[in-house]
Order: sequence, then structure tokens, then C-alpha cells
Amino acid sequence: MITVLVHGPSLSETDYTLQEGAARYAVAKIRGLETRETGDANVNGKSIDDCRRAVSGAVLVPLDKWASATGVEITWNKVRGTAAFTYAGEPYIFALGATKLKKGGKWWDCGDTLTWYGGHWYAPLSLLD
Repeated sequence: MITVLVHGPSLSETDYTLQEGAARYAVAKIRGLETRETGDANVNGKSIDDCRRAVSGAVLVPLDKWASATGVEITWNKVRGTAAFTYAGEPYIFALGATKLKKGGKWWDCGDTLTWYGGHWYAPLSLLD
């Protein structure tokens, strides 16, 4: 388990955002190095390449490529390390380095850390389907 505590005597909102984003990327990158190549996944009849396999065995898809295959527009906050989108009428919030994904009004356990590898953000395909 990796835990990062972000605090200081008088952090500004900007300082807090920068530290939060740096911590998210660090955790996501470390966890991303533990994943393995797994080939392609099929979403809506379209092939998504560069998929990874998590330690748990779950198939992880690059979020940007999944969005292209499904026609979803993602709002990225790359400083904070979060992404938001609506899919099939449900709002999602994705946070790098987290072990949960917000779908609708509920946080869902991912089983793995939401990772970053090779410049892509990865999420479990099972939570996006």
C-alpha cells in the first residue's frame, strides 16, 4: 500500500493542487510499472490497443483511446490528476493513483490503482463497460 499525505503549515489552493497532482502521478506511475502488456480490447466493435493487465488480472484500457472508441469527451485536469466524463448517462470521475472510481453518485472499488503508463491513464475495462 502506498499512502501520500499532503499537508503544510499554510498551503495555498494552488500549492495543494500541485502537490495533490504530483502525488497522484507518482502513485499511478509506480502502479503502472507493475502492469503487463495484454494486447487489444474490443469496445463497441472497435479495437483499443496498448491495453495492460493489472496485478489482479483485470484488463486496463487507456482512457483516451477508450474515449475515442466510445465517442466520449473527457474533461482532463492534468495538474490535479483527474478526469471527468459522462458515459451512458452516468457521470464518472477518474483520479490517478486512486483505488476507486466515481460512477454516478457512488464510489466503486477498482480492485487496482488507476494507473499511468507510457503517457496514458488506465482504468479497468470492467468499470467502464
